[in-house]
Amino acid sequence: MLARRGALAVGALVLAMGLPQPAVSKHLGVLRQVGVVLVDKDGRQRLYRLDARKLEVVYNWAKSFEQLWSHHVDRIKQRAEQMARELKLKKPPRIS
Repeated sequence: MLARRGALAVGALVLAMGLPQPAVSKHLGVLRQVGVVLVDKDGRQRLYRLDARKLEVVYNWAKSFEQLWSHHVDRIKQRAEQMARELKLKKPPRIS
């Protein structure tokens, strides 16, 4: 949400996400600890914003698995289609 909308206050995040305020604050705290979220003060309000540069490491790590997972997903799809074809060929059981 911070990536799409920019800096937001906790209250705006709570309303938009429909989550309890303590849960949102806890998540923001964790994200802040790891440096993914930065906080700016605007008067009495704290605005949270995403520091997307910190996510680049995670993105690059996950991207390294992309080919492996694409291969697995393709195999799962092929197997599911094969099973569907086999089920279609079988006659349904008779109900007496």
